Amino acid sequence: MERKRISFEGKLHILAAIVLVLSSIMTWMGYGQDIEFHAERLAAIAAEMKNGPGIYRIYTTVCEGYGYASPMFYGDIFMYPAAALVALGVPLGIAFRLFLASILVFSYLTMYLCAKAVWGKKIGVMAAYLYAFSPILLEDIFIRYAVGEAMAFVFIPVVLYGFYRIVIEPKNPKIDWIFLALGMSGLIFSHIISTVLTAILLVLLCLFFVKKIRANKKNILYIIYAALLTVALTAYFTLPMLEQMATSKFYVVNRQTSNLAGNVAPLIGLLFGSEYMSVLNVILEKITGISDYFSFSWFPGGFGYLLFFVLFLRLRKKGELKDKKADVLLGWSLFYLVISTVPFIQPLLEPLVGFIKIPWRNLTFYILFLALGAAILFAKLRERQMEKIYRAGMLTATFGTLVAFLGLVMITLHNGMFPFETLSTTSIGLGEYLPSAVSHYDYSLERGDEVRCSDDEVVFTFERGNGYSELSYEGVDGEVTFEVPVYMYLGYDAVNEETGVSYEPAISENGLVEFTVRDSWSGTVKIYYKGTLLQKVSVWISFATVVMLVAVWWYTLRERSGAEDRRL
Repeated sequence: MERKRISFEGKLHILAAIVLVLSSIMTWMGYGQDIEFHAERLAAIAAEMKNGPGIYRIYTTVCEGYGYASPMFYGDIFMYPAAALVALGVPLGIAFRLFLASILVFSYLTMYLCAKAVWGKKIGVMAAYLYAFSPILLEDIFIRYAVGEAMAFVFIPVVLYGFYRIVIEPKNPKIDWIFLALGMSGLIFSHIISTVLTAILLVLLCLFFVKKIRANKKNILYIIYAALLTVALTAYFTLPMLEQMATSKFYVVNRQTSNLAGNVAPLIGLLFGSEYMSVLNVILEKITGISDYFSFSWFPGGFGYLLFFVLFLRLRKKGELKDKKADVLLGWSLFYLVISTVPFIQPLLEPLVGFIKIPWRNLTFYILFLALGAAILFAKLRERQMEKIYRAGMLTATFGTLVAFLGLVMITLHNGMFPFETLSTTSIGLGEYLPSAVSHYDYSLERGDEVRCSDDEVVFTFERGNGYSELSYEGVDGEVTFEVPVYMYLGYDAVNEETGVSYEPAISENGLVEFTVRDSWSGTVKIYYKGTLLQKVSVWISFATVVMLVAVWWYTLRERSGAEDRRL
């Protein structure tokens, strides 16, 4: 029996799978820019799950028990499955690396399915390979550990597919507009900054295809439908976030904008990002004993060599690989590359988008368009039986992935294992979502469980429970105000457990929960996050929208099945 030979593409996918597995293992070992922040988020969600099921607005176990409203501003719903594993006893490091591996897998699948639906299986496979195993995504996950930004890779192809099917090449726009809404909703739950950048991309695409939109006015209607559906799907997250921002002040609102020019790397960063320079530093430190031999600003290596290869193919012989769609995609890729690497453009953008550190974030879109354009041209190479050139192109892309991966391995081995077991619960992140009245980042660590009372004669005790705090007092004569060590966010309540009376909390001068007790000599007050009416209503809006979508999907499947039966 003749053995079936593995195709060239099959070998590449095996290689990619090996990179995926090894990359996941590296998470167990490596340090990274944001690994502590996201690992602490995962641990905090797991801790809340142990207290009971629900949608968590406050991480009550962090900041020395003061609580922190990170999930109200930074979506964490996609972290729930990994957090559930941790709550069930799976080690945090293992759950975290499985979560990161799932991002790579779903990035591959969404690009494959979206590109396949538009251009067919061959282009879908190549586009998915170039996109999901790009050095930029690997670095987002395994050097920066930028979980939100990496998750954006999963949903941006869905957004682009929805727009494509509404405006550029309508197939079934009455249904396809839903993909635009699903993609944008996924982005909102993953990473707000990537959502803003994608929204800007959609505006640019609308301007670019304005003639097509004018030619079919229903396009505008479908885009509006998608926007409304996005609002409804994400209501449980976006509406409470806006409510908090409208009623309170936080550190994040007053932060200075980023220095864009300082985040721009020389054009050579397109070929050799900071991971290459880090590898050179490691090698030279071993030889010379000098650490940080090269000083550099952080910047991810990209598919620069692949871009030059594709442009060479496109221009080497006039008309040989002429393809209008590929040319448009490559044009968009170059557009985002220029935004990311040309310094004099950054001062123009600083006043508008400086706070989102735009240069490296735009490399996501660079890879998106480059992967699609290159896949189309590579497919044409195969159609014209230019096998050697096609293989050279795919190997060039694979070389980029493997060299970037080698850099990740070297850096990880040099830095050593990340100690998941020593994670701190003092805080999460840089305190962006602390009330602005809080004097400094380590205020909870400095103050501890100190309660302040307006009457020195009152006797009281304070203790923390699972997801709440309790203050027992005695000796109140008239009116007494307590300031308890809990960060104040809209939605907190303070209830007398004996009488059931609710003491409406206010924000103290230190950004903490403050309430006043009247006409009660003694009692026990439970301080817990009750939530707001809008939060509860918004959950039902999102839930009803999901149910409606499932019903529409089921009805559509039945209609298609019935139509096929009638044809038979």
